[in-house]
Amino acid sequence: MIANAPDIEFTGGGESSMNPSVRVIGNEMRLLVATALLVLAGLPALAQQGTTGELTGVVSAASAPLADITVTVTSASLPGSLKTTTGERGGYYFTHLPPGDYTVHFERDGLQPSHQLVRVYVAQTTRADASLVVASVSATISVAAPSEDSDQITSNFRGDLVEQLPTQRTLRDIALLAPSVNPNGVRNRLLIAGAPFWSSIFLVDGAVVNDNLGGQPHDLFIEEAIEETTVLTGAVSPEYGGFTGGVVSVRSRSGGDELRGSARTSLSNAAWTAATPWPGESRPSDDLSAVHELTLGGFVIRDRLWFFTAARFADQTTAQTTRLTNIAYPAATKERRLEGKLTGQLFGNDGLVVSYLDHSREETGIVGTPAGVLDLDALIATRSTPATFLTMGYHSMLPSNLFVEAQYARKNYALQGNGGLLTDRIAGTVVSGRRFPSANAPSSCGVCGNDQRNNESWLLKGMLFLQTRRGSHTLAAGAESFHEERIVNANTSSSDYSIQTARFRIIGQRAYPIFDETTVITWAPVRLPSLGTDFNTRSIFLNDRWDVTPRVHFSIGARYDRNDARDTDRSVVSNEHELSPRLSVTLDARGDGAHRIAASYGRYVSRIPDLPGLGSAAQRAGNPHVYSWRYAGPGINVFGTPEDGFLGSGDALAQLFAWFDSVGGVNNRQFLTGLSSPGLSTLIPQSLRSPMVDEMTLGYALRLGRQGSLRVDATTREWGGFYAARLDSTTGKQVDPEGNPIDVNWIVNDDSATSRTYRAVQVQGNWQVRSVRFGGGYTWSRLRGNTDGEGDFLNGEPATSRPLHLWYPELLAYPQRRPVGYLSGDQTHRARVWVGYDVAWGRSALNLSLLQTYDSGRAYSVVGLIDASGTITPYAGSPGNPGYSLTQLSPTGYPYYFSERGSLRTDSVASTDIALNYEHALGRTRLFFQGDVLNVLDRAAVTAPSVEVLTLLRSGRASGLTAFNPFTTKPIEGVHYLRAPDFGKPTGPSSYQTPRTYRFSIGARF
Repeated sequence: MIANAPDIEFTGGGESSMNPSVRVIGNEMRLLVATALLVLAGLPALAQQGTTGELTGVVSAASAPLADITVTVTSASLPGSLKTTTGERGGYYFTHLPPGDYTVHFERDGLQPSHQLVRVYVAQTTRADASLVVASVSATISVAAPSEDSDQITSNFRGDLVEQLPTQRTLRDIALLAPSVNPNGVRNRLLIAGAPFWSSIFLVDGAVVNDNLGGQPHDLFIEEAIEETTVLTGAVSPEYGGFTGGVVSVRSRSGGDELRGSARTSLSNAAWTAATPWPGESRPSDDLSAVHELTLGGFVIRDRLWFFTAARFADQTTAQTTRLTNIAYPAATKERRLEGKLTGQLFGNDGLVVSYLDHSREETGIVGTPAGVLDLDALIATRSTPATFLTMGYHSMLPSNLFVEAQYARKNYALQGNGGLLTDRIAGTVVSGRRFPSANAPSSCGVCGNDQRNNESWLLKGMLFLQTRRGSHTLAAGAESFHEERIVNANTSSSDYSIQTARFRIIGQRAYPIFDETTVITWAPVRLPSLGTDFNTRSIFLNDRWDVTPRVHFSIGARYDRNDARDTDRSVVSNEHELSPRLSVTLDARGDGAHRIAASYGRYVSRIPDLPGLGSAAQRAGNPHVYSWRYAGPGINVFGTPEDGFLGSGDALAQLFAWFDSVGGVNNRQFLTGLSSPGLSTLIPQSLRSPMVDEMTLGYALRLGRQGSLRVDATTREWGGFYAARLDSTTGKQVDPEGNPIDVNWIVNDDSATSRTYRAVQVQGNWQVRSVRFGGGYTWSRLRGNTDGEGDFLNGEPATSRPLHLWYPELLAYPQRRPVGYLSGDQTHRARVWVGYDVAWGRSALNLSLLQTYDSGRAYSVVGLIDASGTITPYAGSPGNPGYSLTQLSPTGYPYYFSERGSLRTDSVASTDIALNYEHALGRTRLFFQGDVLNVLDRAAVTAPSVEVLTLLRSGRASGLTAFNPFTTKPIEGVHYLRAPDFGKPTGPSSYQTPRTYRFSIGARF
């Protein structure tokens, strides 16, 4: 037994009735399980924690600590009760507490008993100190105000709050309520604390649900079953790893000692959304969409084993429009989610949680490209996404106040039919332009095999609460392993052909491709199917939360991560390791949690992401051979008027391919401008390091009575370990099987010319006065650098940058290709503030909630594509070719920033949303109704304006624009470039914020 450590025991609904023999069997079983867990630590595995909370405090009398005080916690969220005694310094500690409301009892003979009502949150520590007095004839109960005792910067959202607000109840929408979270990534993906969209972690019941490719969360949850969500955006404990952004952790509901359930139907209709200001907008049909949710939870063995089940069925249709042509079409989803969960306490103090979710979804009318589509032929007809998600967790208290935890999780996910279905060279070829909507056929291939994205993980963790003369220590140590694989053949279209054109002619709802000397024909066959990648990260972590005094707290920890990442050819992608220190100090001015100042330093290290152009870039299997030819045939749709008759995509492609065949087709070498061969053109010459970020924070927290809090935090972040593509005179050449010389591109880490910084101040708080509840958060931030690192569609590299000194430097090292400025994810102001008012009378209750949101404009630039090398559009003084094959020089050009990066802003967006919630009790059953009105004032800010900039390369000679020397010439608008007529203006109904919208939910709970 460790000196001064409290003893602890679990009881099932009161004093234990176990006989001695049962206790012995229980202890032996716990020791056997603990031994098995130590063996599991050596297995290839990892899971994430963050589904439970902690409770700690000090018990004293007249400011002197009290030992041997019995502390008991009970809750409807906890099977049975949990009991401990305080040590010499009066401290106590509980862990693995499910989130919920707890009653904490303090008692000892001769002292007046006391109790407190506290709330325990996911991934946070709650502090409840108590001061006891000598018992008297008329004993009273002393109730003190509990306080947060967490070093981390967190935002917490209980399920009952989210249900009342006029917002969707998904993981994504809940996370967007938190400060330092915005949807400004590519395709509106979530960015947390300035990190790229793929570099945050999303957890459901403690396990990772990130999509392997996009980094965003899969929908492996049921909204009605979400109990609580916590968002961590700074000063994050070393127990969490694999990210440089933040952590979003969701805990699903469990059963209980009473049978409870719910049935909910949510109704929406595209016709319930008002029209945008776009002239002539087609109004959607009156199609009712419904989402049905069912839950049921109870007990198998009271105080010992609980069950919970949930189901979700959705049949939804939303009205969408194509880009620029504004053709209305329905996008439909049919979905089924089924969840089952068991929660138990074994042998008195051993806990077990097992959860399984099965998910199937079928979608029609899917847009497969970030820029959108111009016609209905470019939509993915039908796509299905089956998925399963299993988590198993175990925790126990061993002798000497040692807590152990283990968890296993596995996610299987697949995309089926994700692309075109026609292999015909005309009907299956996608026509698009860089940052321009596509036409004629969907991108990707829906008949070339499924895209499978799976992960498997394990965790082994121990915690020890130790009291010494110099304060108390909460020690945490653990080992993790995370494995993910992706099996996919990266076909760019179902015909293996794609056409990049400079522009389309838009006439009404028809798009006519313009084929001229700027047009590029690409053929990209996959000749060797993928066998799947094998990306592993193994980690250990250690953290000491040291409470020196009630007023001074330190957190000292570190995390060690080691990668073992191999592509489908089993070639090494990464075999590196990183150490991440995490340090923080908290000063509690009065020792009661009312005023707290905290400062921290931390390094966060991402996992190796399997993104296009990065983790799998050098593998042969699954990657296409890419050949690009410059079109040199007669101009198609270049001149004329509508009366002359333009050719649609099919007829235009027929003429283009007729010329292509006449010059030899795929055997042509005269017009070949680009060539890459998997395993030859891209190499990873040495093991890649993980991206990382260094963070410093400073914060102040204020408790507002018993029902409120306010917190202000300042954060600064600097990223490193950037991925870069290097192609210069040192990377060499290869020869493909057909004898073509190929320039070799290396994927490397390079920080010498790449920057990404984030500065933010965030404020969040909540306050309740009788029947009125206030809450919300605000963020002021700056995100600057010279690479988004998450999908720069101008240069086609979603994960790797192309620094000036590394990528064809003799030809492309002009400063305006990569200037430093505000990145596309930058947003200066973002606020979410809500107020709720409750009224109860008789058997009825009414809640009126208002959510006010404000988002300042997003950054964008005047940037166009140019031919800096002069190989397609020659100019005086163009640099000579020093000996490259130029096979990886993009024929569609490279960016030139004609303005300062991020100097322009979209409209600011404000929305006032209202929810009316009504309940009526019929016995144990409560009938409810919720009505939401979004954007009550029907504001119409332009959120996605046109950003098209014309250059000679983008518009052809008919435009009258001329080439210029990007190294020496200051370009002139109207001579060298031209903003498109609709630049900065809306291009259709989808350019505006969502207009006034109504939706409703009805149901019952018992």
